[in-house]
Amino acid sequence: MATKIAYRTFTLEAPFAASREVVWDLVTTDLERRLLDRAHTVLSDEPPWRRVWTIDDSALPLEQMTITIRDDGARCLLAYSGLLHPGDDDHVTDDVVAAVRERAEAVLAKWTTPR
Repeated sequence: MATKIAYRTFTLEAPFAASREVVWDLVTTDLERRLLDRAHTVLSDEPPWRRVWTIDDSALPLEQMTITIRDDGARCLLAYSGLLHPGDDDHVTDDVVAAVRERAEAVLAKWTTPR
């Protein structure tokens, strides 16, 4: 019988005092700059509310990230989530999962810092 994979997930959320379209432009422009040096594949691009991509050169068998932006009129809520395949070495996996989440938290903090 095949072994069931226990994926790791995380979700970070942040409210913005701007429209979904404004936040979409900010986020996607920054993501494109950040991903220039990483091999990645965009799986779904649905402006202005959702983008899903995988990091192809990840240390994990699967590192899939999603941003989703809920429209609240003049405001919006951004959710940044990760779906991670744990791999075989739990110790290494914990370190890599923590590093992926820390990168996501840093990116989200940059996006939510007033300019």
